[in-house]
Amino acid sequence: MLEAGVDEEDIVDHLELDAVRHAPLYPFRYYQAYTAIQEADVHAPAVEQWLEAAIDVSVETVPEGFEDTFVAVDLSGSMDALLSHHSTLRLKEIGALFGAILADQGATVGGFGDDFRTVSMHVDTPVLQRQEAVLAIDGDVGNSTNGWKAIAQLRERNVAVDRIVIFTDMQIWDSTPFTMRDDRTVKEAFDAYREEVSPDTALYLVDLASYGDLVTPEGYENVYNVSGWSENVLPFIEHAERPMQIIDEIDAVEPA
Repeated sequence: MLEAGVDEEDIVDHLELDAVRHAPLYPFRYYQAYTAIQEADVHAPAVEQWLEAAIDVSVETVPEGFEDTFVAVDLSGSMDALLSHHSTLRLKEIGALFGAILADQGATVGGFGDDFRTVSMHVDTPVLQRQEAVLAIDGDVGNSTNGWKAIAQLRERNVAVDRIVIFTDMQIWDSTPFTMRDDRTVKEAFDAYREEVSPDTALYLVDLASYGDLVTPEGYENVYNVSGWSENVLPFIEHAERPMQIIDEIDAVEPA
Protein backbone atom coordinates (compact mmCIF):
# COMPACT_ATOMS: atom_id res chain seq x y z
CA MET A 1 0.00 0.00 0.00
CA LEU A 2 2.87 2.35 0.78
CA GLU A 3 4.36 1.81 -2.67
CA ALA A 4 0.92 2.55 -4.14
CA GLY A 5 1.00 5.95 -2.48
CA VAL A 6 -1.32 5.35 0.49
CA ASP A 7 -0.47 7.74 3.33
CA GLU A 8 1.27 5.92 6.18
CA GLU A 9 -0.82 7.72 8.81
CA ASP A 10 -3.97 6.30 7.20
CA ILE A 11 -2.45 2.83 7.46
CA VAL A 12 -1.42 3.21 11.09
CA ASP A 13 -4.86 4.59 12.01
CA HIS A 14 -6.38 1.23 11.01
CA LEU A 15 -3.90 -0.85 13.00
CA GLU A 16 -4.53 -1.80 16.60
CA LEU A 17 -1.88 -3.23 18.91
CA ASP A 18 -4.59 -4.81 21.03
CA ALA A 19 -5.52 -6.97 18.05
CA VAL A 20 -1.91 -8.16 17.87
CA ARG A 21 -2.25 -9.62 21.38
CA HIS A 22 -5.05 -11.88 20.18
CA ALA A 23 -3.73 -12.72 16.73
CA PRO A 24 -2.19 -16.19 16.21
CA LEU A 25 0.99 -14.67 14.78
CA TYR A 26 4.46 -14.90 16.27
CA PRO A 27 6.87 -11.92 16.19
CA PHE A 28 8.68 -13.34 13.16
CA ARG A 29 5.81 -12.32 10.84
CA TYR A 30 5.90 -8.70 11.98
CA TYR A 31 9.68 -8.74 11.69
CA GLN A 32 9.43 -9.84 8.06
CA ALA A 33 7.12 -6.91 7.35
CA TYR A 34 9.45 -4.56 9.22
CA THR A 35 12.52 -5.57 7.21
CA ALA A 36 10.56 -5.48 3.94
CA ILE A 37 9.65 -1.83 4.55
CA GLN A 38 13.23 -0.96 5.49
CA GLU A 39 14.53 -2.50 2.28
CA ALA A 40 11.85 -0.93 0.07
CA ASP A 41 12.36 2.52 -1.34
CA VAL A 42 9.71 4.10 0.90
CA HIS A 43 9.82 6.49 3.84
CA ALA A 44 7.41 5.22 6.50
CA PRO A 45 8.70 5.90 10.02
CA ALA A 46 5.22 5.69 11.56
CA VAL A 47 4.61 2.23 10.11
CA GLU A 48 8.08 1.08 11.15
CA GLN A 49 7.45 2.35 14.67
CA TRP A 50 4.11 0.51 14.80
CA LEU A 51 5.72 -2.72 13.63
CA GLU A 52 8.45 -2.39 16.25
CA ALA A 53 5.73 -2.09 18.88
CA ALA A 54 3.82 -5.01 17.32
CA ILE A 55 6.92 -7.21 17.60
CA ASP A 56 7.16 -6.41 21.31
CA VAL A 57 3.46 -7.02 21.90
CA SER A 58 3.34 -10.25 19.86
CA VAL A 59 5.93 -11.80 22.17
CA GLU A 60 2.91 -12.43 24.41
CA THR A 61 1.68 -15.03 21.87
CA VAL A 62 4.80 -17.17 22.35
CA PRO A 63 4.11 -20.30 24.43
CA GLU A 64 5.21 -20.02 28.04
CA GLY A 65 7.78 -22.24 29.71
CA PHE A 66 10.95 -21.14 27.88
CA GLU A 67 12.52 -19.22 30.75
CA ASP A 68 15.02 -22.00 31.49
CA THR A 69 16.43 -21.98 27.95
CA PHE A 70 19.97 -21.41 26.67
CA VAL A 71 20.15 -20.05 23.11
CA ALA A 72 23.43 -20.07 21.17
CA VAL A 73 23.57 -18.32 17.79
CA ASP A 74 26.19 -19.13 15.16
CA LEU A 75 27.72 -15.79 14.12
CA SER A 76 30.27 -17.13 11.64
CA GLY A 77 30.61 -15.53 8.22
CA SER A 78 28.49 -18.14 6.46
CA MET A 79 25.52 -17.14 8.61
CA ASP A 80 25.34 -13.91 6.60
CA ALA A 81 23.73 -16.00 3.84
CA LEU A 82 20.04 -15.43 3.10
CA LEU A 83 17.44 -17.76 4.54
CA SER A 84 16.27 -18.67 1.02
CA HIS A 85 16.27 -17.37 -2.55
CA HIS A 86 12.94 -15.70 -1.81
CA SER A 87 13.96 -14.13 1.51
CA THR A 88 15.91 -11.03 2.46
CA LEU A 89 16.55 -12.27 6.00
CA ARG A 90 20.03 -13.44 6.96
CA LEU A 91 20.41 -16.70 8.85
CA LYS A 92 22.01 -15.02 11.86
CA GLU A 93 19.10 -12.55 12.06
CA ILE A 94 16.70 -15.44 12.66
CA GLY A 95 18.81 -16.97 15.41
CA ALA A 96 19.37 -13.62 17.11
CA LEU A 97 15.66 -12.74 16.90
CA PHE A 98 14.70 -16.11 18.38
CA GLY A 99 17.04 -15.50 21.31
CA ALA A 100 15.77 -11.94 21.75
CA ILE A 101 12.19 -13.19 21.90
CA LEU A 102 12.89 -15.90 24.47
CA ALA A 103 14.88 -13.44 26.57
CA ASP A 104 11.48 -11.96 27.34
CA GLN A 105 10.87 -15.07 29.45
CA GLY A 106 14.33 -15.00 31.00
CA ALA A 107 16.29 -17.20 28.58
CA THR A 108 20.08 -16.84 28.40
CA VAL A 109 21.34 -15.84 24.94
CA GLY A 110 24.76 -15.70 23.35
CA GLY A 111 26.70 -16.07 20.13
CA PHE A 112 29.61 -18.19 18.99
CA GLY A 113 32.34 -18.22 16.37
CA ASP A 114 35.90 -18.98 17.46
CA ASP A 115 34.67 -18.29 20.99
CA PHE A 116 31.35 -17.98 22.79
CA ARG A 117 29.93 -14.96 24.60
CA THR A 118 26.67 -14.41 26.43
CA VAL A 119 24.76 -11.18 25.86
CA SER A 120 23.22 -9.28 28.75
CA MET A 121 19.55 -8.51 28.12
CA HIS A 122 16.85 -6.77 30.12
CA VAL A 123 13.21 -7.76 29.80
CA ASP A 124 12.17 -4.11 29.33
CA THR A 125 14.51 -3.62 26.37
CA PRO A 126 12.67 -3.75 23.00
CA VAL A 127 13.02 -7.03 21.12
CA LEU A 128 14.84 -5.51 18.14
CA GLN A 129 17.41 -3.88 20.43
CA ARG A 130 18.04 -7.26 22.06
CA GLN A 131 18.47 -8.82 18.63
CA GLU A 132 20.95 -6.11 17.67
CA ALA A 133 22.89 -6.75 20.89
CA VAL A 134 23.45 -10.36 19.77
CA LEU A 135 24.47 -9.36 16.25
CA ALA A 136 26.80 -6.69 17.69
CA ILE A 137 29.19 -9.28 19.17
CA ASP A 138 29.78 -10.72 15.70
CA GLY A 139 33.26 -9.21 15.42
CA ASP A 140 34.22 -10.23 18.95
CA VAL A 141 33.58 -13.98 18.73
CA GLY A 142 35.36 -14.69 15.43
CA ASN A 143 34.42 -16.63 12.31
CA SER A 144 34.66 -20.32 13.17
CA THR A 145 31.74 -22.58 14.10
CA ASN A 146 32.73 -23.73 17.58
CA GLY A 147 29.23 -24.44 18.82
CA TRP A 148 30.60 -26.85 21.40
CA LYS A 149 32.08 -23.89 23.31
CA ALA A 150 28.60 -22.67 24.21
CA ILE A 151 27.82 -25.96 25.94
CA ALA A 152 31.29 -26.12 27.47
CA GLN A 153 30.70 -22.76 29.13
CA LEU A 154 27.49 -24.06 30.70
CA ARG A 155 29.38 -27.08 32.02
CA GLU A 156 32.27 -25.00 33.37
CA ARG A 157 29.83 -22.72 35.18
CA ASN A 158 27.80 -25.71 36.40
CA VAL A 159 24.56 -24.20 35.06
CA ALA A 160 21.64 -26.59 34.57
CA VAL A 161 18.96 -25.62 32.03
CA ASP A 162 15.88 -27.36 30.66
CA ARG A 163 16.95 -27.00 27.05
CA ILE A 164 19.72 -25.75 24.77
CA VAL A 165 18.83 -24.37 21.32
CA ILE A 166 21.66 -23.85 18.83
CA PHE A 167 21.12 -22.00 15.54
CA THR A 168 23.68 -22.74 12.86
CA ASP A 169 23.92 -23.37 9.11
CA MET A 170 25.52 -26.81 9.19
CA GLN A 171 25.33 -30.17 10.90
CA ILE A 172 27.58 -29.88 13.96
CA TRP A 173 26.29 -32.66 16.18
CA ASP A 174 29.04 -35.24 15.68
CA SER A 175 31.22 -33.64 13.01
CA THR A 176 33.15 -30.45 12.36
CA PRO A 177 33.54 -28.46 9.12
CA PHE A 178 36.65 -29.45 7.16
CA THR A 179 37.94 -25.88 7.51
CA MET A 180 37.93 -26.04 11.32
CA ARG A 181 41.18 -26.20 13.26
CA ASP A 182 39.37 -27.50 16.34
CA ASP A 183 38.00 -31.05 16.15
CA ARG A 184 35.79 -30.90 19.23
CA THR A 185 32.12 -31.63 18.57
CA VAL A 186 28.82 -30.61 20.10
CA LYS A 187 28.17 -34.27 20.87
CA GLU A 188 31.31 -34.52 23.02
CA ALA A 189 30.53 -31.28 24.85
CA PHE A 190 26.91 -32.29 25.41
CA ASP A 191 27.90 -35.74 26.70
CA ALA A 192 30.20 -34.10 29.25
CA TYR A 193 27.52 -31.56 30.21
CA ARG A 194 24.88 -34.23 30.76
CA GLU A 195 27.26 -36.40 32.74
CA GLU A 196 28.57 -33.64 35.00
CA VAL A 197 25.74 -31.10 35.25
CA SER A 198 22.27 -31.92 33.93
CA PRO A 199 21.36 -35.37 32.58
CA ASP A 200 17.82 -34.37 31.53
CA THR A 201 18.60 -31.28 29.43
CA ALA A 202 17.15 -31.35 25.90
CA LEU A 203 19.18 -30.18 22.88
CA TYR A 204 17.82 -28.69 19.66
CA LEU A 205 20.24 -28.13 16.77
CA VAL A 206 18.48 -25.94 14.19
CA ASP A 207 20.29 -26.12 10.85
CA LEU A 208 18.86 -23.06 9.10
CA ALA A 209 20.50 -23.87 5.76
CA SER A 210 19.15 -27.41 5.49
CA TYR A 211 15.78 -28.64 4.33
CA GLY A 212 14.77 -32.16 5.17
CA ASP A 213 13.45 -34.30 7.95
CA LEU A 214 13.84 -33.91 11.67
CA VAL A 215 16.54 -36.32 12.84
CA THR A 216 17.01 -37.67 16.35
CA PRO A 217 20.57 -38.98 16.77
CA GLU A 218 20.51 -42.72 17.42
CA GLY A 219 20.75 -43.61 21.07
CA TYR A 220 20.04 -40.09 22.32
CA GLU A 221 16.85 -39.07 24.06
CA ASN A 222 15.73 -35.44 23.77
CA VAL A 223 18.35 -34.51 21.16
CA TYR A 224 16.95 -33.18 17.89
CA ASN A 225 18.49 -32.06 14.60
CA VAL A 226 15.93 -29.67 13.10
CA SER A 227 16.37 -29.06 9.36
CA GLY A 228 15.43 -25.65 8.02
CA TRP A 229 13.56 -22.79 9.66
CA SER A 230 9.93 -22.35 10.56
CA GLU A 231 8.34 -20.28 13.29
CA ASN A 232 6.77 -23.61 14.29
CA VAL A 233 10.07 -24.46 15.98
CA LEU A 234 8.53 -22.95 19.12
CA PRO A 235 5.41 -25.15 19.28
CA PHE A 236 7.52 -28.12 18.16
CA ILE A 237 9.76 -27.73 21.20
CA GLU A 238 6.70 -27.38 23.40
CA HIS A 239 5.13 -30.57 22.03
CA ALA A 240 8.41 -32.53 22.00
CA GLU A 241 8.76 -31.95 25.72
CA ARG A 242 5.07 -32.42 26.53
CA PRO A 243 3.91 -35.23 24.22
CA MET A 244 0.71 -35.83 26.16
CA GLN A 245 -0.39 -32.25 25.52
CA ILE A 246 -0.81 -32.73 21.77
CA ILE A 247 -2.59 -36.04 22.37
CA ASP A 248 -5.01 -34.29 24.72
CA GLU A 249 -5.55 -31.55 22.12
CA ILE A 250 -6.40 -34.16 19.48
CA ASP A 251 -8.76 -35.98 21.85
CA ALA A 252 -10.49 -32.69 22.65
CA VAL A 253 -11.50 -32.16 19.02
CA GLU A 254 -15.20 -32.86 18.60
CA PRO A 255 -16.03 -35.20 15.69
CA ALA A 256 -17.85 -33.51 12.81
